[in-house]
Amino acid sequence: HCNAGWMERYRNAPKAWLYYLRVETPDGRIFYKIGVTLKSTKRRWAGEGGAVLTRIMEWEETPGEKAWIKEQAILARHKQSRYQGPPVLEEGGSTELFTRDVMGLDKKSFARAFPPKKVGKKAA
Repeated sequence: HCNAGWMERYRNAPKAWLYYLRVETPDGRIFYKIGVTLKSTKRRWAGEGGAVLTRIMEWEETPGEKAWIKEQAILARHKQSRYQGPPVLEEGGSTELFTRDVMGLDKKSFARAFPPKKVGKKAA
């Protein structure tokens, strides 16, 4: 969404949604996606048939331009974690994918990184 046409589209919108998704591909890879839509996230991704998408967070922004500005800031801040490779999503948007949970909002990601420790009784 870096071109002027996209910015103009959101600039004129009364509201837009900034969303953060977990993307699980059929082959088991996990990515994270930041994006902006003028529809609900559910409607935006209704046609995606390949990957399993889980909405982690969604923010409504008014005016819509705020969502686009925040998306661009997140993409720039985490450019070292951006996915580089062939398209992952059938519906487009693979350029806004990350290879890790850059926002730190995915409870599943946190559980994998920090599994609960078993607490046992100490011997006397």
